[in-house]
Amino acid sequence: MWQMRGALGYAIHSSSSRRSISVLLRTLERVVGQPSASTRFAIGAGATMNKNGGALYVAMSVIFLFSNGGLQDRFSATKVALLVVLATFGSLVVTPVRNGGVVVVVCACAMLTGLAPPYAINFMLIAECIIDPVATMLNAWGNVLIARLVSES
Repeated sequence: MWQMRGALGYAIHSSSSRRSISVLLRTLERVVGQPSASTRFAIGAGATMNKNGGALYVAMSVIFLFSNGGLQDRFSATKVALLVVLATFGSLVVTPVRNGGVVVVVCACAMLTGLAPPYAINFMLIAECIIDPVATMLNAWGNVLIARLVSES
């Protein structure tokens, strides 16, 4: 898998699972040979499943901002249901855009509270710049491993 370092480097620099799919497929084709339809399916399905992590990221970040900002009393069952919907639709934005999760979290906080985001958003901005590229590279690495397992079986 050392031959995949160029594709994984592209994934970490682009911070976009969707943008790195074509590079992963081309590199897999060069390393393993012609990728089969099952390999292409595994890479595409893995990139789609990574959106679930984006939805979890949005939901957990909003909960963090609510608890850090002292807004727990404003968190009702209706707002939890709305947060689930926002996180699900927001996960479509998080995957292809670098640091897109922060925008979705800020919009969700503003929509749920009607206030400006708490000061804890500064910590999220710093963490997002570090975590997002690494998470994208790990997602791409997982996609490649699953694709290799599928192609060998």
